[in-house]
Amino acid sequence: MTMTTTTEPIAIELVRTSFFTRWPCTVCGGCTEKVGILAEAQDEHGTIRVCEICLEKGGIDERLEERAGDLESQAGLIRKLIGRLKAPTFAEWMTAERNHEVESFMDIDDLSREEAEAKVHPDYPRGPVEMLPCNHSSDTELPF
Repeated sequence: MTMTTTTEPIAIELVRTSFFTRWPCTVCGGCTEKVGILAEAQDEHGTIRVCEICLEKGGIDERLEERAGDLESQAGLIRKLIGRLKAPTFAEWMTAERNHEVESFMDIDDLSREEAEAKVHPDYPRGPVEMLPCNHSSDTELPF
């Protein structure tokens, strides 16, 4: 991502939304509540959003500086993990998640394993995973 060198002010506007979800805040790294009005702007990198907590607390520049420091610190910690994580495969996770769902049906509904298997959708958990709104690709540019 190319960083902008412009220092021109960016006007954050109050924008109505009909999609009630928690949106990421560029300033603090948290998220909004499920609100109908968002404070946001567009620049060459995408959407810049300020949550209602940051608006309430004020000190936007100080909060941005704090977040930048946190991200720099996190980057160093993440780099120390490279080559060290021995994670399960996605298939192993899917199997464990599906087994958990089946066992939940067995416990809650007092079903046999076969009956519980029949209640779990054949594509579970693939369906819900594909519906998540995030993309974990390292090629994805962040919207701030």
